[in-house]
Amino acid sequence: MPPVRLGLPWWMPHYRPLNGAHPLALGFLDGNPAIEPVRLGELSALPPQRLDGLLGRIARQARHLDEAQAGKLIEWLNFHDQLAMESSAGRCDLLMLHTTPLYAGSQPWIFHFESLPTLFVPFLFHGECRGVDLRAQPWFALVREALESPNCLAVISHLKDSLRILNEVFRSPVIAAKCHRVPLGLPPPSGGDPLAKFAGGPLRILFTNSLHHHPRSFYLRGGHHLLEAFARLRREHPDAQLTVLSSVPDDLGRRFGPAHLQGVTWLHERVDDATLEQLFLSHHVFALPAAGLHTGSLLRALSHGCVPLVPDAPGYDEYTAPIADSVLTLRGVRALVYRDEPGGWISDRYAEYEQPREDFAAGVHALLRAHAALPRLAEMAARNLAHSREHLTLDHVHRGLNRVLARVRPGAEMGPNAPALPALPAAANADDGPRSAPSASSERQDMRICIYTGNHGNSIGITDLVGLLRNGLRDCGLDPVVSHELMPGHCNILIEHFVEEAHLRHVLESKTPGTRYILVATELLTGGTFNHGLVQQHWHYGNHDYWKLRYDGFMVAARLSEAIWVLGETAIAPYQAALPDKPVRFLPHGWVSGSDLVQHRPEAEKDIDFYFSGTMTEYRRGILAELGRQHKVIYSAQSTPDYLRLDQLARTKVCLSIPLSPENTLPSISRMHFHLQNRNFLVHQAHADRCRLDPYVMHAPAEEFVEWARAALDVPNRREIADGVLRRFRTELPLAPWMQPLLEEVLGPAARAHAEPLRQVA
Repeated sequence: MPPVRLGLPWWMPHYRPLNGAHPLALGFLDGNPAIEPVRLGELSALPPQRLDGLLGRIARQARHLDEAQAGKLIEWLNFHDQLAMESSAGRCDLLMLHTTPLYAGSQPWIFHFESLPTLFVPFLFHGECRGVDLRAQPWFALVREALESPNCLAVISHLKDSLRILNEVFRSPVIAAKCHRVPLGLPPPSGGDPLAKFAGGPLRILFTNSLHHHPRSFYLRGGHHLLEAFARLRREHPDAQLTVLSSVPDDLGRRFGPAHLQGVTWLHERVDDATLEQLFLSHHVFALPAAGLHTGSLLRALSHGCVPLVPDAPGYDEYTAPIADSVLTLRGVRALVYRDEPGGWISDRYAEYEQPREDFAAGVHALLRAHAALPRLAEMAARNLAHSREHLTLDHVHRGLNRVLARVRPGAEMGPNAPALPALPAAANADDGPRSAPSASSERQDMRICIYTGNHGNSIGITDLVGLLRNGLRDCGLDPVVSHELMPGHCNILIEHFVEEAHLRHVLESKTPGTRYILVATELLTGGTFNHGLVQQHWHYGNHDYWKLRYDGFMVAARLSEAIWVLGETAIAPYQAALPDKPVRFLPHGWVSGSDLVQHRPEAEKDIDFYFSGTMTEYRRGILAELGRQHKVIYSAQSTPDYLRLDQLARTKVCLSIPLSPENTLPSISRMHFHLQNRNFLVHQAHADRCRLDPYVMHAPAEEFVEWARAALDVPNRREIADGVLRRFRTELPLAPWMQPLLEEVLGPAARAHAEPLRQVA
């Protein structure tokens, strides 16, 4: 497949206040063979109808705003830039925007952002958004409409928590379905050994301003706290050196005297990339006691063998948590600057932080004084460098972005001919939410994994799901047990279904110190219940009291759990909204070993035309009755034992996948997975919602489903087709590389104790 021609407006005037072609944004492209960057800027001839369309879209965006706000929007859009972007339509397949979705053209686009407030530029800015009721603002609808637009193909961020907050604020299933987490990384330095600087010499500290070099950012990045702290450090370490790369604020001379600048080298002009690299390579500590998040600076410090000094502001911990003992963290910044707002987002106010504060100056000084010895800093820097080289590389960035592009690029298919989606690497888990920090007890290497089934009694309805979990864990090198009793002190995987008081009491009483729960969510969450409106007037799905009771039981178990695993991608956003403080993760139905249970008879010996299993509804009954007039149809109820089910499937020519009702847009992923794993030839009724298994099944239109099913009986090479699909499925979507990082999130090193089998599977 040819590379995606990605249109980049980052060098245009309206992107300058948005950090333009930021190094982290360029990291998506540098050396990425799947992308052909197209730098936009020149204005070409634009047909009158395209011009009229652009003017119309700007007018529609402005309709949400009053006159002053509309003028600000038009100013920031920069009409000349919008014309130039629109005139480039034939040169690129889609655009990549970042920071804020300021766009009025007609081309498809993907969008990257770091934190929520920037989405509302120019109406809302970091540091000035305390107490704003977002949903009440007229420009909130403008941004929501942009992200829900069909032209917006994907919303990506390198921060899981930013995606969680985005979905909490907008509460839009349309937007949630477009969200992807793509990690950030930087190329390794090219100018020498990052650790050579620790061979000797005085302590050297580096401070840099933001890329735009605005003088105010010297204070926003904590330069004033650092100068005061460094002056105190010099009394104890007179040879310590500080290099400041920043424009000079006008009031610096009024704030600081000559004594504060002793030992300070001030570079007030921007430097080229090679000089910047040498600065990082020659300094031991990178001081970033900032009010806000600066991921790029942090990653550059780690990759260049520096020990970073960063605040406890939101976002840093996603990148520093695995190396927390090698990072200097300034406490108190979050409490002063940030506030959790009622709408589910985090506001910030920088005014107080820009003023001199003894607590922060003393805090920076204490961190530098306690870590002034070069041997100790060298050990910390070595850990940071190793972590960067393993987890924060451009390879991780490219694989994450390319996986998104494979799904959304114009012309991409979601059927059998769709491009293969690569397995998710550990550093690029695409699903969002808080991280679950493994406790000390979870790091025991003897911790067992128990798949708990007691709350399901002797039901065989979860047979396939238990097999998926058990075999997936085995492919990760673990040895799980299946038990009707929970195992206190170990990790228990619970499958949702809590309607009996005794089962909930067992869950509560078994949650002893060191016990870990992972809860698998299986149902459609709709508001404060499960499966509301899924099938009206059905004895099972229409029993609202039952589903509300089951939902309430689920919420009790969820509050005790370390993580929630969701089996359908479209279900992630509702579960995140219901459990904003829990890690909600997507676990796909990937290929697992040991699940090929059906021993197929030769085609000539197959005497069953069609096979279907699942809860019976009027819609399903009608289709099966129509096929049953001329063909032998087997309906396998949920209570059918495996010895009978597997024999029926061995004799079946065509298996069917039929939704509960014509209005049902959700695919039965579990049914699709079982038939894939067992090489059953499957005809699947097409559904509106996509899933990871779509590329591996035959999709029949609802109005032609019976005809497609009958035609499948005449396909001469059904067995060869099913065998080939399984081979593709095994290669392209193994479960283990997805499951392993989810386990590590909950268990820590215990999940990595047997990693060799995972590498063999992957």
